[in-house]
Amino acid sequence: MAAYGRLSRFFEFPVSGTSESSAATLARPGVKEQLGTLLRQARAAKRRVVARNVEVLTDFGTLKTEIVCDPLEDNACLVVFQESATFTPLEAIDLVEMEPGDGHVEALERELRSTKHRLRSATEELETANEELKSSNEEMMSMNEELQSTNEELTTVNDELKTKVDEVSVANADLRNFFDSTSLAVIVLDDKMRLRSYTKAATAIFPLQPTDRGRPLSDVASRYPSLDFTTRVKSVMATGAEYNQTVMDPEQERTFSLRILPYRTANGAIDGATIIMTDISHALSVESQLAAERERHELAVEAAGIGVWEYLPDHGEFVLGGAAMDLLQTRDGRPTLQAVLQNFSEPDRQQLREALDSAVHNHTGFELTSRIMGNDGRPRWLKTFARHVAESEPGRVIGVSVDVTAEHELAEARELMLSEMNHRVKNLFAMIGGILRMAARKHETVKSLVEDVEGRILALGSAHSLASNQKRTSAVHINDLIDTILAPYDRHAEIDIQGDNFLIAVNYITPLTLILHEWSTNALKHGILGKSGGHLRISWEEKDDHIELVWNEIGTDAVERSVVAGFGTVLLTSAARQIGGTVLTDISGVSVTHTLTMRNKVRHDR
Repeated sequence: MAAYGRLSRFFEFPVSGTSESSAATLARPGVKEQLGTLLRQARAAKRRVVARNVEVLTDFGTLKTEIVCDPLEDNACLVVFQESATFTPLEAIDLVEMEPGDGHVEALERELRSTKHRLRSATEELETANEELKSSNEEMMSMNEELQSTNEELTTVNDELKTKVDEVSVANADLRNFFDSTSLAVIVLDDKMRLRSYTKAATAIFPLQPTDRGRPLSDVASRYPSLDFTTRVKSVMATGAEYNQTVMDPEQERTFSLRILPYRTANGAIDGATIIMTDISHALSVESQLAAERERHELAVEAAGIGVWEYLPDHGEFVLGGAAMDLLQTRDGRPTLQAVLQNFSEPDRQQLREALDSAVHNHTGFELTSRIMGNDGRPRWLKTFARHVAESEPGRVIGVSVDVTAEHELAEARELMLSEMNHRVKNLFAMIGGILRMAARKHETVKSLVEDVEGRILALGSAHSLASNQKRTSAVHINDLIDTILAPYDRHAEIDIQGDNFLIAVNYITPLTLILHEWSTNALKHGILGKSGGHLRISWEEKDDHIELVWNEIGTDAVERSVVAGFGTVLLTSAARQIGGTVLTDISGVSVTHTLTMRNKVRHDR
């Protein structure tokens, strides 16, 4: 209620300063009875309402007035009091005359002193209360801050708990899906060996039902009554050690891997056990097949003489398998790179090192043919295929090496035969030309020339057949061999042959014939058999474990030494190697001496 003007005639306003503001409570008699009705009618009609001739009873008399109630906005009303008659005082019988005297002054002074005392006490109490209120206010503010901090912490903890609950829900969902989908037979037991949970696959071994959760394991039947699960579980729970066993199922021809693990809580305490049975029948079958395939592969590699190796660049060493140790001439199964390279020839050693470095850095492969020195002193040829394995960690190079010495020697022999054929054809034409020149000097008629040349060419053909015959089966005397070789050059020079006659073994006739045929051809093209006045001396002598055959030409002109070795020299060296011998040539003035040193095994009787 908001008051404007002199309203104490119509309302009893409190002196104590209370906050009472109800108009109906403060209204004086007469107003109080009319005010409620007046307000309701004005609000209902929404128009101004007047109450006339309202007698208001005060402490000193009565007053007639008109009360006007005008409705305003926001459900408020304006109440106006207008006096309509003069004030009527109380009657004399209601008044008492004041006695003369000043006693009331003393009473007022006593009341004033009491009032001051009470006021002083009230002031002190008010100050104390104010201080207590201030202290309480500070405590309330501090508690408010603490409550806000606690509220924030509770909000954070609530968020964390919500996250944890979500994680636990996801973990439970994952665990449930795992239990429903896995093919592993898993049974989880508590510390009393009672069923806690199990997977669907476990029902194939134990006839479990959802109602079995909480039952002791000893009360549940099993397809394997011979296995004492209870004893094994107790042992695992007591020791904390894992138990493993392979279980056979003869009825279904299946094999299981049994594992019993301790069930540990978050703090590491053992609170039960987990039984896991895995069907490993297929894995064992595949392993058996792989072992058989590996054995067949190793047998094939060993039979084929293939060397399998791995190069580990981080360690700088090889891992050898198959025939690799024999091919690489080492007895160490994990030799270093330097130990492997030292057996190769210098150019091949550098080439192999560069190929390995390129394969490692560029992640490529290579194919390489290299020459390595064997333990017997003979060179061997290796064909190597290798590639870098990028998927392995660390990186490595795997490869295989194959002995291609036979193929290489065959290719060399083929090349030598082709070169020899060309060389023989050229020599054949040169020999025929020389025979014609020599015969033309001795014959005056064409007929005698033809007869002489024809005989010499036929003899030359016999010598050529003797040198190229690879299918002979019987030994030949060395005198017959030399006579056959020199028959086309009869009477070209003075020929002297000295030495004990012996049989030449079948395997050595051809290389020895090639040597003698090459010497005679050179003598016809450049030496004494193509000129007159020369002398040829052939001799051989057996010394200890070898035979030394000497071909000595003595002509009339000085012999020039050839600077460049031709194919004839290569042919002589190759033929001498086949009979385990060596050939030396010495030129001195008009003399040319060839010395062939060969082992005694050339003789047929050795």
